[in-house]
Amino acid sequence: MKQILPLLTLMLLFACNKDPEVIKGPDPLPATLEEQLRGNWGVDYAHYSYDIQFDLGLPIPIVIAASNQAQNPQGGLEVFSSMGTLDYNLRFSFNLEIPMFPGGGLPLQVNMSGFGDYEILSNGDLLVRETNRNRRFKVLSHGPFHLTLSTVQTLNAPVLGEFDVDIIVHYAYEEEI
Repeated sequence: MKQILPLLTLMLLFACNKDPEVIKGPDPLPATLEEQLRGNWGVDYAHYSYDIQFDLGLPIPIVIAASNQAQNPQGGLEVFSSMGTLDYNLRFSFNLEIPMFPGGGLPLQVNMSGFGDYEILSNGDLLVRETNRNRRFKVLSHGPFHLTLSTVQTLNAPVLGEFDVDIIVHYAYEEEI
């Protein structure tokens, strides 16, 4: 039995080994954020959180807070480093749960998109200069095959008005542009 365990371990290791031809990326692998940004990225997952406070004239304010993974997020990110431009979009929906209103919550849609010149700031954040505004992305993690960014999106809900949603988006590398 003792002789079979090492053999099984080796067989398991070789069975789990991925064929290097299956995982392809740019050659040579980019080392810096600037080099790693170049390409086409697909949304792998998105996470959102919000904290809304409003006053109904009660002795204490009402607070609605939630944090959850977005279901079926769609979108992507294209970075054309030769032109210094970045194009992004993200879409997902969620239910805003309001404790005093029964009925499963208020459905809201996150639609975030933009295009503009980008700059990597000294603190590592990305600043995208769009026609009507600037959007800042905090770079949480990056590598040749992944990119995790966070930003804030303002939404408008009936009765509650405007509130900010913190969004974390994880992108997976798709192809070089």
